Amino acid sequence: MRDKTSAHRIWRVAGILLWCLLAVFFINVFGIFTFTMPASSLDQCWIYALNQAIAQGLYFGKEVIFTFGPYASVYTHSYHPGTVWITILGTILIDCLYVGCFTWLVKDARWRWPLIVVSILTMPVLTQDAFLLSAPLLAGLVLVKLQLVGGERQFASTSARVWITLAFACLGLLPLIKGTLLLSTAGICFFCAAFLYVNRLRLTALVCLVVPVVAMVVFWVASGQRLQALPAFVSNLRYIISGYSEAMVREGPHWQFIPFALGVAVV
Repeated sequence: MRDKTSAHRIWRVAGILLWCLLAVFFINVFGIFTFTMPASSLDQCWIYALNQAIAQGLYFGKEVIFTFGPYASVYTHSYHPGTVWITILGTILIDCLYVGCFTWLVKDARWRWPLIVVSILTMPVLTQDAFLLSAPLLAGLVLVKLQLVGGERQFASTSARVWITLAFACLGLLPLIKGTLLLSTAGICFFCAAFLYVNRLRLTALVCLVVPVVAMVVFWVASGQRLQALPAFVSNLRYIISGYSEAMVREGPHWQFIPFALGVAVV
């Protein structure tokens, strides 16, 4: 009997140590406290310039027109003493959104813990763009799962309401990290609202539309930007985005369009 108790304690301690190691790995992978230092390469120049602009209090959309916003350091993880708090807090919010959505999706699965462990271990494979693009998609999938599992009864719970509000508030941060995420984030919020409206969850549908906008305004002002500059930041994105494809285009075989179209259709 004592041997079984001792063995159980050993396995329990080993499990706690394993999760602690995974937590350290998770923090390092997601860059919460892992910064890169400025360098002299081409990309590092605009990264440092953005950090300096944020630290000096320059207004995005007026004095700075770029595809990135005042929370660009969440994407670049580049160190600057004037943007450290923005990087840490922004990264924690997005990471919690991602992990919370994924955990909620697999929490009823038989092998949920191995799935969570595998997801953490495979994070280094993802680029920052893929990571940020997938976060709103995971939030939408959670809404679909809630509807399929419990319907209106599931959405009526306090935990579900709090989670939905916090999750879609975090989505309001994404366009302020990288402006080009605005269309994909807004599209997913719209489709989530339409899905909920069709299923007679009108109040929750309204949350999906209103909360990201309100959160975006709050995050914008919290970063030291003027509220009047936010519309200019959004509208001026089109000048860079519209010419970006032409500037970066390269000639190649036309048949490559076929696998690209098939891949888009599958997604």
